[in-house]
Amino acid sequence: QPKSVQTVKVRMVRVATVGEAPPEAADADTVRSVQEQLNRQGYGPVPTDGVMGMPTRAAIVGYEQDHGMALTGEASQALLKELLFGTPPASGAPDAPEVRTPHAQTLIKQVQEHLAARGYHPGPADGRLSAATVAALRTFETDQGLVPKGRISAVVVERLQTGIGGGGRHPK
Repeated sequence: QPKSVQTVKVRMVRVATVGEAPPEAADADTVRSVQEQLNRQGYGPVPTDGVMGMPTRAAIVGYEQDHGMALTGEASQALLKELLFGTPPASGAPDAPEVRTPHAQTLIKQVQEHLAARGYHPGPADGRLSAATVAALRTFETDQGLVPKGRISAVVVERLQTGIGGGGRHPK
């Protein structure tokens, strides 16, 4: 018996990977709850106004870096759950964590530019958290009298933007 032949048309559709999916914008209540948890866990001070400003993004990136997560700088329900029920800080966090969103990349680039302008050497202002950037952050934190963690934080961003706390190196 001959088998019937079927013709099937296949339409190719590109599907974005999880890393390419745009983050869902969090509502003000979610952002406010994330901000409250970041403050409770020592990632602040950040305002609890429900607005995704630079200090909030910096605090989120600091939390993500400490916990070995991809860097997004974004408030979300998933992040809030992580903050509430989360995991302990990663012991062997990668040297250069994956930067997953344009917001995180822009934040890192701005920090790199501020560090370079103050005489630190973070490497190129490319929005990647390189070993040179982490080393420059540690030196800046030490000069500011902060615990040198080598991560972006709300306090580091505030001091870089305002010059509060003095310190700073001068290029030779």
